[in-house]
Amino acid sequence: MSSDAEIRRAYDGSSTAFRALEGGGWGELVNLGFYPWYELPGVLFGLGPFQRGLARRSIALVEPRPGMRVLDAGCGRGYTTSLLSAAGCEAIGIDLLSENTEVARARYGGASGARFATADVTRLPASASGIELASSSFDAVHCLEVAF
Repeated sequence: MSSDAEIRRAYDGSSTAFRALEGGGWGELVNLGFYPWYELPGVLFGLGPFQRGLARRSIALVEPRPGMRVLDAGCGRGYTTSLLSAAGCEAIGIDLLSENTEVARARYGGASGARFATADVTRLPASASGIELASSSFDAVHCLEVAF
């Protein structure tokens, strides 16, 4: 099992691998994307469209509806949390790294229904950043950015 310091280093932008991937197109999302075989040549122009496509597919699995309260576990820089809030959900983005939740707040904190907190989703506290996180307080959990 990796220590918190190892995890932080892998995703806080300080690792060589992370910087190389950012140069190849990683930006608002930190996933590898979804690549249908017939669209693979498009990878040459960057990962963004494929990453956003994977995000849309994963959000669809949640079947978001207005009024749902959804935990976006490992929200990264907040993109998927913003999609959930745009669907009318109260979307709570949780990430282990404060660097990520700070970026998420700056980018999407003004969106209606999107809120962000720093916490470990494997040891979720009762609340974080003034947000109630009790296990029975969510209608669904979305988890894309930590799936890798």
